Amino acid sequence: MNCTNCGSPLPQGSRFCVVCGQAVGANAAPQPANPVSVPSPASSAPGSVPPVPGVAGIPQPGSPIPAPQPAAMPMPNTTQAPGIPGPQRFNAAASSVPGVSSVPDIPATPGAAPSATAAKPMTAKQKRYVIIGIVAVAACILLAIVYSTLNSTVFGPKNTINSYLDAIAAGNFDQANSIADPQVSGAQAVLLTSDAAQSDGTIINQRITSTKENPDGSVQAIVTYSFSGRDYTKTLNVATSGRKFLFFDNWAITNPMVGELQVTVPNVVSSVKVNDIPVSSKNSTSTNNTGSESTTTTTLNLKVYPGSYTVTTGSSPFLTGSDVKLNSVAADDVTSVASSGTLKVKPTQKLKDALNGEVKKKIDKCAAKKEADPDGCPFGEYFYGDDDDYRNFAWTVVSYPKVSDSYIDIEQGSFGTTSSSGKMKLSYERKSYDDEWKPDDTTTTANGIRGTFTISGNKVKVAFNSDNND
Repeated sequence: MNCTNCGSPLPQGSRFCVVCGQAVGANAAPQPANPVSVPSPASSAPGSVPPVPGVAGIPQPGSPIPAPQPAAMPMPNTTQAPGIPGPQRFNAAASSVPGVSSVPDIPATPGAAPSATAAKPMTAKQKRYVIIGIVAVAACILLAIVYSTLNSTVFGPKNTINSYLDAIAAGNFDQANSIADPQVSGAQAVLLTSDAAQSDGTIINQRITSTKENPDGSVQAIVTYSFSGRDYTKTLNVATSGRKFLFFDNWAITNPMVGELQVTVPNVVSSVKVNDIPVSSKNSTSTNNTGSESTTTTTLNLKVYPGSYTVTTGSSPFLTGSDVKLNSVAADDVTSVASSGTLKVKPTQKLKDALNGEVKKKIDKCAAKKEADPDGCPFGEYFYGDDDDYRNFAWTVVSYPKVSDSYIDIEQGSFGTTSSSGKMKLSYERKSYDDEWKPDDTTTTANGIRGTFTISGNKVKVAFNSDNND
């Protein structure tokens, strides 16, 4: 029998048309094994074409006319005869006919064009390249995010300022120097070290209150800190200075928080201690000598970080005095010189002994002279008459002069003895009226001795005034 849809011959027992997929049902008209064509009167009419027995697609006389069915779209076939649909590939698995699970695929007619080109699967190498590409793109995105975050936080200007403030507050001045150049070098930076910091005399509550980016890319930050019961405000300017670790901006503070101490000390004092750090004029940014002939002092200008500082005479065995406590700040609302003071010192007994020792040396040297009136000495004897009537002079110390406490001036660096505090004996020979030489002696007092002194370490240097120098 033939398909009622496309007219293709159906094999015996087929349930579907192998060409168009039409189900074989009650509408299909069975064909006799040996059909015999019986011409009808209409078909015998002059000019009509008699039916062709057994040709599919041409209705036979007496057969019912099938209902119109949607025809399957035939695939192109270069061997297809005109007017006769060629065989097509049909898969029953795609059919929606109830009760049919599957029908084996029927190969397409040789020479027919394929319905679609199958996608070629990727090789393992291609898959590996795709995965590597995806991972690389993801890594680049992640690195960009990490770089942007680190550059604005860990390596950003705020982190630089906070690290700087925290270092000063902790007394770690060495770390502060590594973050911001103090713009002081050499001996003048002796107090800008961690050794000069006092654990209980640094800033607290340090913080950034506001920031502003300048047109040139630098950042201006307002910082606030507390010290000695008061709040201070300081403007810090931060600018990029090269790169850090090749990739990140290196932010540098261009105006460090460095203040100044002014310490006035007597001229005689060659060095003092500030927070147990020895300092002298070589550590001062400038040295001012003030005073007159009677009073001379030296003012030391010392660079320091904000904090508390104690000025002492140090461990000098010759001087003693009360400690001077000074505070220094670096802020916008105070002058650069935040603290100043004068170190008041007094002589110790060891200094008095040292001065008296120098006086003794002076007297002994004068006493060794064989003159009645030795030059540059605080004593002498005058005789009336002819000098040739006196000879063989010899001096002996009865008592040495003593340095008076009231005559020791630390600021001027001067000292003196009281008049008549020392006694000297002069022995000699005198010619008598009968021209005989007779021994004789006399006692005199030593006049006051004046001089200046300087202290250098554990040594005292003395210079006597010209009126009693030899």
